[in-house]
Amino acid sequence: MSPAAQQLFMQQIAPILIAAVPRVVVPVGAEDADELVQDALVAACEAVHRLEKRGQQIIPRSVAYYTIQRLQSGRRSTGGGRTDVLSPGCQLDGNASISSLDEPVHASDEENDDLALGDVLAARKDDPSQIAARNLKSRRM
Repeated sequence: MSPAAQQLFMQQIAPILIAAVPRVVVPVGAEDADELVQDALVAACEAVHRLEKRGQQIIPRSVAYYTIQRLQSGRRSTGGGRTDVLSPGCQLDGNASISSLDEPVHASDEENDDLALGDVLAARKDDPSQIAARNLKSRRM
């Protein structure tokens, strides 16, 4: 990026993004406003670089506008895929919900055991701790 484009970016595009992103972009998951601002700055910097490389005019308000649109749609500087359940785009679409394995499961039976989601998921194989415990028992006998 040329020094002129850097000046344009720092003086006109960055202030718009720093002011607007925390107000208009909804954080998803563990994101916070500062992280979204940094992501917006990266995406806008990449856009300015691409425009300059193609020899196109850099319009600061347009770069900021389309960067904000990109963030609002769930696309981030690291990617915009919607197939990963942890991606902001997938979560914004409502196609996925993330639950903790420590989340309590309310069983309909009379037992009052506090079961967590991780306790009721079946595994096809024994986990290493079960194998080790079995090996210890067989050696003691």
